[in-house]
Amino acid sequence: MDIDAKFEKAIDELKDTLPKEMPAGCAEATLGNILKILGTEDQTINNLMVPLSGGLGGYKSQKGWFEPCGAVVGGCAAVGVILGGKEKKAMDPNTVMLA
Repeated sequence: MDIDAKFEKAIDELKDTLPKEMPAGCAEATLGNILKILGTEDQTINNLMVPLSGGLGGYKSQKGWFEPCGAVVGGCAAVGVILGGKEKKAMDPNTVMLA
């Protein structure tokens, strides 16, 4: 099964399961489901994401906004897993936009 088909299948499953069971949080759920699709599930990595759900480090603005969303944080972590593979990778300075 190709990666696109795996993602489509996972999305269909999540449409059914997410309304019934609440994951630990959006960051953990995002990364955990992507790791599952990639076949690289690792509970330690999943557990690292739990405190990042609901906004980065629990950040809450004066107006009550939480940012960045835990799903975005989990998605960014997934990008690192996808780009890095199973080996530790050195950060390419051209990968990160500098202000």
